[in-house]
Amino acid sequence: MTAGKGWVGLAARQQGRALRLLVLVVAFILVFRLNQMTDYTADDFIYHYFYQAGTPNEGTRLLTGPFDIFGSLAVHYQVQNGRMLSHFIVQFLCLFDKTVFDVANTLVFLALGYLVLWHIHGRLRVSALQLVAVLGALWVFIPYFGQAALWLSGSVNYVWMAAVILLTLLPYRLHRPRQVPPRWMVPAMLVVGLVAGSTNENSGGAWLLMAGAFMLSWRAAGRRVPLWAWVGVVGAAVGLFLQLVAPGNRARAAKLGGGLDASNAAERFSYILKLAAETSGVLVAVFVLLLAVCLLRARAFTGDLPIAAAYAVAGLASGFIMVVTPTMPHRSWIWSVVFLMVAIGLVARVWGAPDQVKHLALIAVVGVLLVWGGVQYAGASASIEETHREVAGQLRVIEENKARGNLDVVVTKFRQPTNRYDALAYTGNLRDDPAASFNQWYAHYYGLRSITIDNPDQMYR
Repeated sequence: MTAGKGWVGLAARQQGRALRLLVLVVAFILVFRLNQMTDYTADDFIYHYFYQAGTPNEGTRLLTGPFDIFGSLAVHYQVQNGRMLSHFIVQFLCLFDKTVFDVANTLVFLALGYLVLWHIHGRLRVSALQLVAVLGALWVFIPYFGQAALWLSGSVNYVWMAAVILLTLLPYRLHRPRQVPPRWMVPAMLVVGLVAGSTNENSGGAWLLMAGAFMLSWRAAGRRVPLWAWVGVVGAAVGLFLQLVAPGNRARAAKLGGGLDASNAAERFSYILKLAAETSGVLVAVFVLLLAVCLLRARAFTGDLPIAAAYAVAGLASGFIMVVTPTMPHRSWIWSVVFLMVAIGLVARVWGAPDQVKHLALIAVVGVLLVWGGVQYAGASASIEETHREVAGQLRVIEENKARGNLDVVVTKFRQPTNRYDALAYTGNLRDDPAASFNQWYAHYYGLRSITIDNPDQMYR
């Protein structure tokens, strides 16, 4: 009897692994296909070169190798911003054929799904159904998916850094009472903290809030806060500080303008609330509903509920802090989305309903996400494929002109897409002025003297 149960358990585990593998393979194929059809746009062309402000000149040169990137980033720190980690990765990827990025970016997206589940469960043993739910939610809720998860420069700054944030928070999430950490944990956490604080202005602050929440929860439970946790916070604070004080941040802010002041405070707060509703409203509603159900049932704000609330608050804070910044892009709300997903998962685990009810609820959620996500994927795939086909047409015109010795080229620009999964929908691209900055970088990249378009009505303004 025992042997029979053992065989049944083994068969069930093997079946679970096979189903998870199937989910990952299908998800990889679907996301990789979109990556392959997404062309370079906006800053992608600039980051192929040793970084410099303004437009290309005779001294502009392609990066020659990984060590060349350090000098490029030193200039970037002075004139653009302090995101050293993400832009090192961007420039490193620009050293290779785009297929390398397409594969790596797809794998990072899948890893982000696993990291969300790891934070929810505190372990990596998850069901195929849970994996479908999280990957489906990432697909549906990541704002402006094309910019945040398919565009080379954007995806590294957002999806990749979201994965880094969750990865570097794991020591806090997985810490257990009376756990004796190895000695190397203290210096390692200094590096981990520096990396976390250097990811992004929004995410570095969210990481610090969550690390602080974990430490407070340990103290509230009468447990000692280990030294490595303090060291990680110090490292993150230093990383965030170095990022925020970058001269490039000040230069960029002065150029863009639009910071918070008395004259525009009401308008900016109104806009940030609109962004919060558009990007995170559904997830906030689900979280609040589940939290209310748990509180009514348990009548105590204990266990995982305070930490779940901390994830929600830290995620939303990472979005609302943009009210004081020059720009407030939708894609920057990815931290809110990811943290709210973790918060919802934690509260769902606490929910005291019978396991069968929870399972049926998960099936219902997966069903909704598959239908919703499937409709979105069909529209996204059609838009991205059409844009890719039209960009290929532009490149054929360029090559034909170069073959005839004409280096001043006029092309018909791809129609301006509106699908938010299309990375070329709302990012800078060709204009009707050959002197425009993007036109000059585009021309330089393709070996032209100049390039312009004959359909200015298709420009993203």
